[in-house]
Amino acid sequence: AAFSRQVRDKSHPAYGAYLTDVYAGGHPNADHVSNVSDLVKACQVFLAPGSPLEEDEDLLQRIRDSIAFQRRWQRPTGLIDLTSLNWESPPDTGFTVETCSSVVAAARAKSGSAGAAVIAKELGEYVRTAAQGMIGRGFHTPNHRWVVCSALAQAMALFPDLPARDYVDSILEIG
Repeated sequence: AAFSRQVRDKSHPAYGAYLTDVYAGGHPNADHVSNVSDLVKACQVFLAPGSPLEEDEDLLQRIRDSIAFQRRWQRPTGLIDLTSLNWESPPDTGFTVETCSSVVAAARAKSGSAGAAVIAKELGEYVRTAAQGMIGRGFHTPNHRWVVCSALAQAMALFPDLPARDYVDSILEIG
């Protein structure tokens, strides 16, 4: 169902993005309720044993294009914007890291699949760089500390060398 909302014009700056009306009003956005939401669903359908689109090459290309959009919309810090409100936002980036981390783990666990290996590598690189960007950059409201901690914990499970433990511990000490 999301195929019709994906930008397929290679000359468009949002090539690969899934468009949604939730927050962005039909405009491209890399947040968790926009592109990442449909990207993760596409990955789940691709990776699910017995899915009619398991290992589908067209779907894999759409996934790769969506991941590439996600990476292009990262700031140099690794963070993304919630275009309606928060620029270079650790919590909004955290929501995407949380959402994508389980897909990277599932892709890593699917042995013998070249497509799963591509998803693990390319989406994993997004998770790594986004998580790295979150370290030490705070959060907008006290209730967002949970997403920062949760996202970094999930990213550290995937990338044990990620230097986020002290930062997470310092947030949790705030109480």
